[in-house]
Amino acid sequence: MGGSTSRQDWEELPSDPDLREDLGYELLDLEAYETDGDRILFLPKDEDMIRNEAFIVAQEEDVCSLGE
Repeated sequence: MGGSTSRQDWEELPSDPDLREDLGYELLDLEAYETDGDRILFLPKDEDMIRNEAFIVAQEEDVCSLGE
């Protein structure tokens, strides 16, 4: 859909979109590393992805387990 989306178009969208097909996301396997201080560094398991700037640095309080 280009441009603006009508209310009807909006209501026809899936309530649980597919991350890859509907949103264009690419899921990665990440490993978490605690750093000195209160930050956690997430790096892709595929080292070639690091060169493509595929990493995350987050404050410890911003990270939670999905089991929580």
